[in-house]
Amino acid sequence: MGYDEGIKVKVRTMRRGNTSVKLKAFILLLVIAIILATIISAFSLSSVDVGEAAVIIDPLQQRIVDVKFGPQIFIKLPWQYTIRVYVAVTAIHMRRELPHDYPAVSALTKDGAAVDVDISVRYRVIATPEAVKLLVRNYPLLNYKEVTIVPLIREVVRDVISNFTLTDIIEKRSHISALIVQYATKRLKEDPTIKNCIEIIDVAVRNIVPPTEIIEAINKKLAAQQEALAAEYNRTKLLILANASAAQRIIAAEAEAQATLIRAKAEADAIMIKANATAQSLRMIANVIGLNNTQALVSYLYFETLKTLAEKGGAQIILIGGTGTAQTPIVYPLPMTPSTKPSATTTTKKG
Repeated sequence: MGYDEGIKVKVRTMRRGNTSVKLKAFILLLVIAIILATIISAFSLSSVDVGEAAVIIDPLQQRIVDVKFGPQIFIKLPWQYTIRVYVAVTAIHMRRELPHDYPAVSALTKDGAAVDVDISVRYRVIATPEAVKLLVRNYPLLNYKEVTIVPLIREVVRDVISNFTLTDIIEKRSHISALIVQYATKRLKEDPTIKNCIEIIDVAVRNIVPPTEIIEAINKKLAAQQEALAAEYNRTKLLILANASAAQRIIAAEAEAQATLIRAKAEADAIMIKANATAQSLRMIANVIGLNNTQALVSYLYFETLKTLAEKGGAQIILIGGTGTAQTPIVYPLPMTPSTKPSATTTTKKG
């Protein structure tokens, strides 16, 4: 192989080596670019969920760049960071029972008695970029609930309760609850740090609880009142039953008396009717046989006596007639003997 040919071989070898180096360098740069792009994408891509707002802050510019409301995915610069603000409805519960966000509000009445007030507040952050930015500027740690809302509510409750005695608290509970709601809502809406970024939906007083000994005394009083009402009810019931029984007996006695009067009157009327009929019959008999009324009456009694004796049976009768026009018969019953037959036999003998 000649000298020229050797040089050509070396040049070709060097060219091949340079191409390989360039290729390796390109691959390395590509890998680095991909890694950097991945890192940048990881720090630049972000998302925000429903009911949230993402506040994008640029520390280099020292300002809030933008506000994104969820749900969405967005891109930010790698050095920028986000603060997430919950913009859906939120409730704060201050009460004695668990679970709760905060304990009930303890307050002193005008006469120094301690009461516990259970109260709830519902609110939400106004979902506009301006409201969210203002809230973040005023409360970078988003501690507006602990710093403003809860202390303000407790202050209002204590102020209202301090104007009333314990007796007023018990007797005017609804009125006092309405005052607490009114003043608390007013104070929250007028607070300069939250009034343009927080919407107060409602404030509700759930309960006003007096001291335990007062509750026990009230329960004893209510129990005594219930017992008194029960006793009064039983007394009234007994009186009503007694009156009803007496009235029933009076009505029965009146009915019996009325019935007796009716029966007596009916019997009297019957006797009168019978007497009138008898008198009429006697007059008719007297006219027929030519007797006066006295003689007719004697004859009537005579026949009635015979009728009575005949109805009784078992008797023997001797009938002795008189003489003259107006005969007065004599009825003489004979005593019964064992041989006498039980029949009514009448023997008439003229004198």
